[in-house]
Amino acid sequence: MFILLFAVVGGTFAACPAYDTDLGGSNIAPTEGIPNIHTWKDCAKECATSAACYGWTLITPSWPKDSHYHNRCYLQDQAAIESPSSEVGMISGSKYCGVCPMENTDLGGNNVAPTQGIPNIYSWNDCAVECQKSSACYSWTLIEPTWSGPDEYKNRCYLQDEAALNDVKDHQGMVSGGKGCGVCPWENTDLLGNNVAPTDGIPNIHTTESCSAQCAASSACYGWTLITPSWPKDAHYHNRCYLQDRAALGTNKVEMGMESGTKFCGEGGSKKKKDEVEGEKMEVKDAMKKLNDAVVKVADDIDEINREEFHPRDVKIVQ
Repeated sequence: MFILLFAVVGGTFAACPAYDTDLGGSNIAPTEGIPNIHTWKDCAKECATSAACYGWTLITPSWPKDSHYHNRCYLQDQAAIESPSSEVGMISGSKYCGVCPMENTDLGGNNVAPTQGIPNIYSWNDCAVECQKSSACYSWTLIEPTWSGPDEYKNRCYLQDEAALNDVKDHQGMVSGGKGCGVCPWENTDLLGNNVAPTDGIPNIHTTESCSAQCAASSACYGWTLITPSWPKDAHYHNRCYLQDRAALGTNKVEMGMESGTKFCGEGGSKKKKDEVEGEKMEVKDAMKKLNDAVVKVADDIDEINREEFHPRDVKIVQ
């Protein structure tokens, strides 16, 4: 019934990041790991710069075993992201997890339709949404106005195939990302494919965060769909969360009242609702207005003091 939109090959397997999780598979060079890595985002960046890396694991100081391996980042091959296991003190993720977007970065590979790019795209979030709409898209690149090339290519969004994420290049004025970067959860979207247990869904799930958490707890789950009360069909399925396997990668459809995402999407990187964002904007505006009023008042007080210094009020003239 449902499916995950992210592709494993594209480096967005299911977790971003997956806490207390180790990845199986084989380490790639340097096989003994990269020392002195203190944050999972830095570990993710190491993976992003390696064409052979599909996933990474950081051993943190909370790992209760040999402290020699603390703050060491391991880069892993494609097999690693298919066999995660529980391990306290380790943090893992797929390629580009935590690297969203990639500023001043171009991606190689092949463009997918429309191969000439999508014009009049003015933000990387909008480019990411265009990628999300295409089942053939694994990544995207937006050419920004700061690019030094011809103006006709500026504000143009290019959608790319799975090869793109293994060919990352520095390029000023371009911003890139993997599929799903900046898009979480996907509103009014149904994921098509095979459900994992419980195949009839999990009832009484009222938020995308809770549905995502159910997926996070299942080693077989790669994506999820929550049927909300706004789904206009059978109310029996409202507030029911469906977990999906990896076999269904690549297809989705618009379905009003459903929200979907990849594993951990709703926990760490979920998109804020429009009203929340607008509320935050108003708070910032109010704070700026209060600050401006305070500055004006201070300026007025200073002017008043200066006037008093040159024109004293209570001066008695002695004759």
